[in-house]
Amino acid sequence: MSDTQYTPGPWVVADDGDGLIYVLTDDEGLVADAHDPSFIDDEVAKANARLIAAAPELVEALEKMTAHYVALVECGDCGFWDANKEPEVIAARAALSKARGEA
Repeated sequence: MSDTQYTPGPWVVADDGDGLIYVLTDDEGLVADAHDPSFIDDEVAKANARLIAAAPELVEALEKMTAHYVALVECGDCGFWDANKEPEVIAARAALSKARGEA
């Protein structure tokens, strides 16, 4: 995982039973309040919370997949082209940059 400063995962979704949805660390530290019942539908709030809770794992997986893809391209076994010009690599790096607060 990168050296980005954020609460380490894994994160989990918690519902307080009164309509409030939270994203917590395993030791129940608050990461995000994903639902204010007066503003958003409960199912949408739960979907948002699941996406937020998956963020650390998604970032780590995208970092690894991008590095693996670039290494595969650069080894020459699949042909020769510039991985840095691939739309998928550009999009992955842009998303990671956004997640790190660099964009």
